[in-house]
Amino acid sequence: MTLLSLPKLSIADIERLQQAGDIPALIRLLGHNDPTYQWHVAEALGTFGCTATLPLIRALHSPRGTVRLGAIEALSTIKDAGSVESLIRVLRTDATSEVRWAATQIHREKKFPVIFFLQKTPQTGVFYTARAK
Repeated sequence: MTLLSLPKLSIADIERLQQAGDIPALIRLLGHNDPTYQWHVAEALGTFGCTATLPLIRALHSPRGTVRLGAIEALSTIKDAGSVESLIRVLRTDATSEVRWAATQIHREKKFPVIFFLQKTPQTGVFYTARAK
């Protein structure tokens, strides 16, 4: 049985990995089958700073909305300018309005140098979009 499918994984296990600084194990857990764990792992990765930026940018491509939301939260904590373009892409293209909304909150909280504006398209209606300042 792999770490990604352990039925007895708990939030406390994620916290222990975080306290131990085991970024590689946390990165592997972003692929856990349970979205709740994926979310907590992304939040834990946010505490490691720029070291976790690239894996979190990769997590923005996950088919699971909870993973993308967790990655957005972690990236907004890290505040690495290298993630701005990826977050803008999510804001412009994500199929889930909740994920797009989460990306707009980064601007609202003044965490990144991004300009947000409303855009209307025939396919999606009105939604937030952005560009780097």
